Amino acid sequence: MAEVRTVWVHAHFKEVGEWTTDHVKIRTETRMVEKGLFNKKQVQEEVPIFEDRQVWKVTGTSDREIDGKRLSTDVEQAIAALLSEGYNISCVIPVISGEYKSDFGPQAMSAGSNYGWGYGYSFTEGVTIVGTKA
Repeated sequence: MAEVRTVWVHAHFKEVGEWTTDHVKIRTETRMVEKGLFNKKQVQEEVPIFEDRQVWKVTGTSDREIDGKRLSTDVEQAIAALLSEGYNISCVIPVISGEYKSDFGPQAMSAGSNYGWGYGYSFTEGVTIVGTKA
């Protein structure tokens, strides 16, 4: 009888954010600096050098897009782990979830008439990987 093992790989939502300009320390330089109030001396000192750079700041996660690159990497690692344990991959099954919202009520402008609206969408929640060992 074949041994069966399943592995769940969760699909994470994509990180969202914005580009900002940051004052970033890129290196230090050794410079001669004058020190002292009455007895002035030249002293070597490490001085930080800064540069303005565009930096991606993560502000949260998307509520509608999964991170396909991360899911691909996570699936690859799960499959590699199963193969290293002597399992053969039987199948990879995507699991789809969905969201919806709707409403129905009286229309504000004309009494007696009604309106309704709704929407729905699906997304990949993750994948189930099935491995078998003879």
